[in-house]
This record gives sequence, C-alpha cells and structure tokens, in this order.
Amino acid sequence: MNKVYRLSFYPLVLVCLFLINIWNISKSQLTTEIKLEKKKNEERIKTLFSSNIMKTREIKDISLYSILDGSKLRIINKDSTYLVILLSDFDCRKCQENELLNLQKIREQFEERGIKIICITIKEKVNKITSEMKYLRLNIPLNYVENEIYYNTFSFFDKYPQILLIANGYVTKIFKPISGDLELSKMFYDFLLLDI
Repeated sequence: MNKVYRLSFYPLVLVCLFLINIWNISKSQLTTEIKLEKKKNEERIKTLFSSNIMKTREIKDISLYSILDGSKLRIINKDSTYLVILLSDFDCRKCQENELLNLQKIREQFEERGIKIICITIKEKVNKITSEMKYLRLNIPLNYVENEIYYNTFSFFDKYPQILLIANGYVTKIFKPISGDLELSKMFYDFLLLDI
C-alpha cells in the first residue's frame, strides 16, 4: 500500500506543478494585457487632449503643387471644406498605410457631403509617399506645399500622419492617429461623418 502511495505521489506532484504553471502563465498574460490596454487608453487620452486644445488656425488661400510637374494645381480656399491628410516621415509605416486605406474606404461618404480629401506632403517626401500610395493602390490626390507652409500652417504635431478638417478657411478638427489603434481612427471618422 505504501508503494502505491509513492507511485501516485510523483504524478500528483507533476499535475500540481503543471496546474500552477498554467495559472502563472495566464496570470502574467492577463497582467500584460491590462498593461497594454492601460497604455493604449493613455495614448488615446493624450491624443484627444492634444487634438482638442489646439488653437483654431486660419488657412488663407494656399496653393498646392502637382506632384507630376510642380505646377500650381489647386488652391485651398475659404469657400470649401477639406479633409487634409499630412504625410511625411512616420514612426510606423503600417499605421500610415492603415490610415490611408481607411480614408480610401470612406472617401465616397465624405465626397457626398461636399468634403474634398487631399493628401499633402513636402517636395522632399513626394517620391517616398507616391511609391507607398502606388503600393496600396490608392486613388487619393497627393500634392505638395512649401516646407514653411507645411510646418507652420498645417502641421500641429511632430508625428505623422495628421488629419485636419478645414472648414470655411479654419482648421476646425485635428486628429493624430495612434500607432496600431485602428479602433480609435474608425471612431474618429464615424464621429466626423455624424458631426458634419
């Protein structure tokens, strides 16, 4: 009888160790998920705060230049509403691609409301952005402006992409997407479509 207890003791210890190990792994995964969720929410709050404390900027008549030949192509004027996407160097290539793909999907909804979507960059970044847009098969107009106008008039942050809603010659809404947070981007566009 004593031998039977000894033989069953080792499997029981192994099963207990196995269960304790599974419990520790699930506990650490849950802790990691909670930390990631907390970090994501902190980033969302920072983005919303930085987007909402901006001062309204007036956008005077600004000429955009064609990426093909450098000629003046379009003028942002006070009579129209634009959704401007500022593209430049980015921390996360996939994030910028996702934003552009999101905009491609909802482009018709904005155009039905009379909002023109324009991508803007600086001359030095045209080749890089163009190749990215070709790779993604996007059909959103891309233009460039002078560096001074880009950084002093349009850009609010040092990270890209940035989404600006320009209505009646003023920047009324700004959005800075968060790397890897497609849900926040979708919520912003849904809110924007409802608000317009």
